Amino acid sequence: MEYSIKNAYCKRVWDDISVRYADQGHFLQAAGLVLEAISPAVDKMPELEQYAVLERF
Repeated sequence: MEYSIKNAYCKRVWDDISVRYADQGHFLQAAGLVLEAISPAVDKMPELEQYAVLERF
């Protein structure tokens, strides 16, 4: 499934987990939808990347 993840940080996280968890379809679907939904908020909060918040989910 293709997601419209516009934020570069969210996209990097997506690229990482889509490789790491390639065999976990339901997890990837949920993660993709979450990253797509929070992408606009992450644009407004660059400190999330500085503290690697998304990688901790």
